Amino acid sequence: MKYYFTLSILLSVALSSFSQVTPPSDTTVVVSCDNYVSNGGIVYTSDTVYLDTLVVPLGQDSSFYTDLTINAFIEPVLNVDPAQCAPNPSFNFTASSPNPLIQNFRWYNQLTAGSLINVGSTYMDSFPTTTSLYVVQAGASAPMPVESSLNTVSNTGGYWFVAPNAFVITSLFVPTLDSSKFQNVAVVKMDGNIPPPTASLSTNDFTTLYISQVNSTRGSISVNISIQQGDIIGIFGSRESDNSYSNTNNQTLVNGDIIPLTPLGYPGKLTTTDPYNISSFPLSVNISRVQFEYSSNNVCIKPTRTEIEAVVNPTFLTPIDTAVCDSFLTADGRFFDFSTTVLDTLQSVNSCDSVLQYNLTVNYSSFDSILAAACDSFVSPSGVAYFSSTMFYDTTFYASGCRNVKHIDLTVSYSSIDTTPIVRCDEFTTPMGAVLTTDTLFPELLQSSKSCDSLVYFDVTINPSKFTIDTVNTCDSHTSLSGNIYDTSAVYYDSLQTNLFCDSLVEVVLIMNYSTLDSQVEVHCDSYTSPNGTLYTISELFYDTIPTVNNCDSVIYIDLTINNSTTEALPLTECDSYISPAGDVYNASAIFTDTLQTSKGCDSIINVNLTINYSTQEDMFPVVCDTFVSPLGNGYNSSSIFTEVLTTALGCDSSITIFLTVNDRSIENLSITACDTFVSPAGDVYTASAVFSDTLTGALTCDSILNIDLTIVSSTMEVLNETVCDIYTSPLGDVYMTSQTIFDTLQSVNGCDSVLQIELTVNQSVNDTVYPIVCEEYISGGLFAYDSSGVYTESYLTLEGCDSMVTIVLEVDPLILTVSKEHSLLESLDFEATYQWINCTTGALISGETNRMFTAYENESFAVIVDNSYCMDTSECVMVNSIGTGIFWIENVEFSLYPNPASEIVTITSSENLENLPYIIVDLKGSIVGEGILNGTLNRIPVHNLEQGMYFIQMENHSIPILKTDN
Repeated sequence: MKYYFTLSILLSVALSSFSQVTPPSDTTVVVSCDNYVSNGGIVYTSDTVYLDTLVVPLGQDSSFYTDLTINAFIEPVLNVDPAQCAPNPSFNFTASSPNPLIQNFRWYNQLTAGSLINVGSTYMDSFPTTTSLYVVQAGASAPMPVESSLNTVSNTGGYWFVAPNAFVITSLFVPTLDSSKFQNVAVVKMDGNIPPPTASLSTNDFTTLYISQVNSTRGSISVNISIQQGDIIGIFGSRESDNSYSNTNNQTLVNGDIIPLTPLGYPGKLTTTDPYNISSFPLSVNISRVQFEYSSNNVCIKPTRTEIEAVVNPTFLTPIDTAVCDSFLTADGRFFDFSTTVLDTLQSVNSCDSVLQYNLTVNYSSFDSILAAACDSFVSPSGVAYFSSTMFYDTTFYASGCRNVKHIDLTVSYSSIDTTPIVRCDEFTTPMGAVLTTDTLFPELLQSSKSCDSLVYFDVTINPSKFTIDTVNTCDSHTSLSGNIYDTSAVYYDSLQTNLFCDSLVEVVLIMNYSTLDSQVEVHCDSYTSPNGTLYTISELFYDTIPTVNNCDSVIYIDLTINNSTTEALPLTECDSYISPAGDVYNASAIFTDTLQTSKGCDSIINVNLTINYSTQEDMFPVVCDTFVSPLGNGYNSSSIFTEVLTTALGCDSSITIFLTVNDRSIENLSITACDTFVSPAGDVYTASAVFSDTLTGALTCDSILNIDLTIVSSTMEVLNETVCDIYTSPLGDVYMTSQTIFDTLQSVNGCDSVLQIELTVNQSVNDTVYPIVCEEYISGGLFAYDSSGVYTESYLTLEGCDSMVTIVLEVDPLILTVSKEHSLLESLDFEATYQWINCTTGALISGETNRMFTAYENESFAVIVDNSYCMDTSECVMVNSIGTGIFWIENVEFSLYPNPASEIVTITSSENLENLPYIIVDLKGSIVGEGILNGTLNRIPVHNLEQGMYFIQMENHSIPILKTDN
């Protein structure tokens, strides 16, 4: 079973002061590397003294002080020859350690796993390209007995021992003859340093200090495991499923002490299962071998591998297919006007040769003259448009990029444009035969006397003749548009002239309809609406005209009689219910209308406002003393049941059934003792002893006379002032956590209350956590200085005398002000900050240079301001003097080009003022990737948008190579 330990840390001011002097006699001294994990799981990274509590299953906790010393890792010191030029240069590597006792080193080809390629402090090898090796320090070797057998078994074995002194295990290795298989290793520490039980028993009371399963490392596995004197340590190991056994001389040697090794095992295989149920086999002679190396406990060897790099700078033979026009000038000033192969040797930024092999093709320009004639405009071979006669030179380019220059003598003749208005009926035919039937602006090309087009626009207006069919419905007679009169249905034609002087023919289909005359008698109530929609409310004679379905008048002579309806309002009040004139029954108040028929057949309307009042039926259950008077005034002196009928204020019956109970009076004598005050049954308050009578109304409504002999006993009261921290428990056991006035009521010896008035003041302890982030050192409120990240606790007393506990979660984030230099490339080695590069000579900020890396644009001294948002500081100045400068001549003018290589801008200076000197930038394929004009004596050419590689700046007959680099 695994036990977890609880660590109780008392970091009060007194203990903090105590840690700076001699610890108590019961202190355990512990030395560890890099960090230390306490029994309670707290990780310590700096020296300290703390109180540790070991919790055991039976509750017999053991507390002790731990005097902890944390030693930093020692890293190897590695050196390698400076960078060399390809191909396959040889390099000498050396390794040493700040601790002279560490003499052995292992060299690997990968940061983790990989192959072991060398053992020792020196190593020599050659590499075709830049290569990294990885070095780890090795401590002294604890010898293992020789292997007696190598067996594949169902479980993984090992051994255990008692550490005679303190040391650090720095590597583990399963030493079988077949080292190609992966390794499995585990290191455990027995809890309480109790040896593992023999094979008939087993235990899980241990802590696993290290485990690695299916590890592909071929050599030793680097670890960092601190062992204290007296620790009981178990080590398991196998190669895949193979155990390497030894059955003789099972012991080893650490720091000069001989350590017996006892066989150890558990039921599972370490390839898949962590150790559990471990047992000791003291009667067996076989141990499963695991080699380990160690250092003394005050020497902490870095457990991981350290990288060292052999830098191989490349040399180049770059073939360049270059096509030029007419001639080519190499970087070293040689002139070629024919196709050939040219070798040009430059020196790269890493001082290694760079040979350019130009496969040169020279193409040639041409010149000729032509006569040209055109109408209106002419477009030259280069795409320029001309609109008048002229002579000019026109330049085009062959596929090779060379010029083809033509002298052109151009004559331009002009076409004409005219507009002719045309007005026609129905259609118009143009000179070219186009038939137009609608209004339009129609163009036609005719040929002029100079063979140029003559453009005529016909502005055509077409006035159409019209033929329409019209259907006419009319009444009695019809007059046509031409003046003819028709009185019967017919079909006829009318011919008219439009306002545009074109004929308009109308075919009229005439349908003749006729009007009608009729009479009728109408008798109605109140009102009448005639057929044409007129409303009438009195009797009269009138004519009504309405259109028929054929839109002709239909006249009706109407004899109208109007009889009127009657209306009456009737307010009524009734008891319980009402039957209306129409026979409807109403049981509740309502407003309604009854409609009856008069002798002339019209409605007689009665509007009734009905109020219904109700008779009542009530039961009464009076209980009285001696005599009862009924609602009608009758007197009763004995219990009985009877009914009386009254009339309500609204005139309806009110029936009351009375269930009467008649009771007698009672008298009672009482003796009462009370505390402080007494309230009698009648509600009187007494504060002193007395004899009195109270008359009450009993449960049966008759008076009850109480004769009371009262004795008053006084209570007591006391005021207490209490001041506590955090929490207070009152005499009654109630818990209070805030300041307030409390009343606790206890019972005195005479049975009355004893009241405590407690004026409580609760002062709060303070528990706070702060999260400071500093660059170098943090001074706490207790004036303690901390210079490393970690969690610290300090205890104080508040002004009220309560505890104040402050937990400091400290992060120390130091600035890294180191600047590395690679030629003109400067790099800040602080990877998590903001940056501003400055010119050390002028002290000025360099605009836009806020990246971690900076490429110098001139030979100068530079520095960087580093800001990690907590601190800001400036690095030392770094001198750049490796920026190349190229000098060349064009027609007796001296030019300088720098820097070369360049990442952002190339600067060109000249000894004379330049005026509109064009340049182009071409890549190795001859493609133009940039161009511009040089003016004055100082020009800057941007190259930041170019990809990394070789380019050429060409001007006049010169081609200057530049190397573009990335930041």
